[in-house]
Amino acid sequence: MNKKLSSLLLVVGLAAVIGVAAVAYRFLTNGMISPNLQPVPDSGASSSTSQPESTASGEESGSSTPEPLEMPGFTVENADGEEVDFADLIDGRPMVLNFWASWCGPCQNEMPEFYEVWQERGEEISFVMINMTDGGRETRETAAAWLAEQGYDFPVYYDVKQDAAASWGIYSLPTTCFLNGEGKLVAYAEGAIPKESLEMGISMITSGE
Repeated sequence: MNKKLSSLLLVVGLAAVIGVAAVAYRFLTNGMISPNLQPVPDSGASSSTSQPESTASGEESGSSTPEPLEMPGFTVENADGEEVDFADLIDGRPMVLNFWASWCGPCQNEMPEFYEVWQERGEEISFVMINMTDGGRETRETAAAWLAEQGYDFPVYYDVKQDAAASWGIYSLPTTCFLNGEGKLVAYAEGAIPKESLEMGISMITSGE
């Protein structure tokens, strides 16, 4: 009797493990790889906390795709020290805009994969890497030296007046913003993201093309 009970419990336990694994696999294959990758809030959504009602066809009423968010302008400097406005960075291509610093460990960890994707898709996707140049912990010299040491030669801009960070409310590094061809925010991520999440964010700004 005890052997039968033990066997039954073993079977139940294995079934539970398989069930959990199946759920995890379903989440991963649906793209939920990095929980810090978020679409922009739906500005048109109702403030009610109640759940959307289901229609007879099984679709949720009141559900909508969030509208891309228009972002405020800012001014940064390019590698030559020339001022560049945010509007000048919008060239019709979808944009990956990343706030980073050379002293930031998570920034260093994700940068190789950002560089890899830029090398693969830099013609179709604009990469704008904004260095948080506070003049103390990070200077143009320390940032440029680190980039040269790592061999990164993608476009980098320096937020020497903290204008970009203040305008967009950036308080943590790294922060990555995914914008459509009009320069409107579609999704963002606070914290380092793996290549899979970077590509997921890119798919969100290229799906309509």
